[in-house]
Amino acid sequence: QGEDGWSNINAMNNLIKTILFSDDILTISAFRANAGAGGVFLGLAGDFVFAKRGVVLNPHYKTMGLSGSEYHTYTLPKRVGEEMANRLLKEALPISANRAKEIGMVDFVYEDFKEVEDFALSLAKDEDKFYDLLDAKRDRLQEEEELINMCLEKELERMYPEFWEEDSLFHKLRRDFVYKICPLKTPKRLAIHRREDA
Repeated sequence: QGEDGWSNINAMNNLIKTILFSDDILTISAFRANAGAGGVFLGLAGDFVFAKRGVVLNPHYKTMGLSGSEYHTYTLPKRVGEEMANRLLKEALPISANRAKEIGMVDFVYEDFKEVEDFALSLAKDEDKFYDLLDAKRDRLQEEEELINMCLEKELERMYPEFWEEDSLFHKLRRDFVYKICPLKTPKRLAIHRREDA
C-alpha cells in the first residue's frame, strides 16, 4: 500500500537532516528550475538559498493529498514566519522566485549561476565572516535541536495514516495520476470565483 511512499519520505528526511545539522560547513542551495513539495523543502534546508529569475516554486503538498514532511514545519516558518507558512501550505498556489525573495523564502534571486559561485567564493575567502556564520549556526542548532526533531516527529505522525489508510486522499490522487484520470472541474484553490472565502 504505502511502503514506497513511506520509504521515500524517510530517505528524504534523512538527507535533509544531514544538510540541516551539517555544523562544520555552510550550505548553499540554488533552484535552477521549477520545484514543488519536497523539492522546495530540500532547497530550504540550505543556509543560503538562491532561486533563478523565472523559477516557479510550489511550497506545499496539498495537491498530493499529503500533509508533508522534509522538516517543512521547521524550515518554512523559520524563513517566512508562521502565518505566511500556513498560508502558503493552505492556499497551495505557485509563487515566483521574486515573490519568494520578497517574503524571505529565498535569500537571493540570480540571473547567472556565476552569481551563486561568486557568493560561495566570497564566503570561502573571508575566513572571519565564514567562521562567525558557522559559530552562529552551531549555536542555533544547539538551541533548536529539540524543536527540529519535534517538528519531524509531528510531521511523520500526521503522514503515517496518509500512507497506510486505504481510503486516504493520497491513494486516490495517486491512482488518478497513474491512470491519467482528469479532474472534472478546476480545483477551488484555482477557481477563486467559486470559493466561499473569496
